[in-house]
Amino acid sequence: MLDAPGPQCVQDGIDDRRRAEDALRRSEAFLAEAQRLSHTGSWRWDVSAGKVVSSKECFGIFGVDPEIEEGSYTSFMERVHPEDRRKVEETVSAAVNQKKGWELECRLLLPGGVIKHIYYIGHFRVSESGGVEYIGTVMDVTELRRGEEERERLRQALADLAHINRVTTMEQLTASLAHEIKQPIAAALTNAEICRDGLARARPDIAEAQEAASRLIRDVTRASNIISRIGSLYKKSLPEWKWIDLNELIREMIALLQSEAARYSISLHEDLANGLPTIMADRVGLQQVLMNLMLNGIEAMKDMGAPGKLTISSHQNGDDQLLVSVADMGIGLQPERRANL
Repeated sequence: MLDAPGPQCVQDGIDDRRRAEDALRRSEAFLAEAQRLSHTGSWRWDVSAGKVVSSKECFGIFGVDPEIEEGSYTSFMERVHPEDRRKVEETVSAAVNQKKGWELECRLLLPGGVIKHIYYIGHFRVSESGGVEYIGTVMDVTELRRGEEERERLRQALADLAHINRVTTMEQLTASLAHEIKQPIAAALTNAEICRDGLARARPDIAEAQEAASRLIRDVTRASNIISRIGSLYKKSLPEWKWIDLNELIREMIALLQSEAARYSISLHEDLANGLPTIMADRVGLQQVLMNLMLNGIEAMKDMGAPGKLTISSHQNGDDQLLVSVADMGIGLQPERRANL
């Protein structure tokens, strides 16, 4: 015959149960607070019964009041944005049929027109009764997506500003650029006439005509290249990263601004290091920066009253850096203005 537990044993059992209950409540409170701070809810879905058991944060994310609505697959799916609902239903249905999990991102459309972005994860498992169930999490990523949208709008605004800056600068250079283009066109016309006259003689001078035709090709190519360079600066686009030969880009900008510098008796010189590696960069962006620096140098020297010199140099500065400098012969920065630089 077994003796009944004494009062102390009973009290110890009660105390142990209370401590376990207190620890469980603290753990649940900690989990609820962690879910609230991270905007993450947890859930369990009994597929055959269609019943969903969710955490408080999960109900909050979906805008479902657990006091009014019982958690179910249908009640939660009704909150999925109509434009995303078919994709979500097809993804979940395929996962259930194949007895596998899913990960997806979609939008919710809540009462009042509030739109949320969520990241939704479901993990397949067999329940204790042998049925199919899923457990998972749902995270509210609305603020993250809004931040990405704001960054995209900022990138677009910066691209628009850069485009306006380029167009404004090119408008200021219109006269110089017109002269730059007219030169090869005029030369091409002259060489075309030489070629025509040489072939029209009683005894056509084939060699002279061929030489004139070769010069004609060079002149037309030069004019085409100038137009292409101008066109790239007028182009409105987001940064496009490509491998670039930096020295080639510098020579292109020197050719483009040659006539503008000559208007003020300023000569352009290059001091470019050989064997520089190509770099990954936005070509139009670099053209804009270099053009601005060169125009600043021309501006600093155009009223000197004496011929000026603008030198553009390049060299490798360490193993992973290329350095480009634009040096002019102007008066430089006044000491009293350095504090405002």
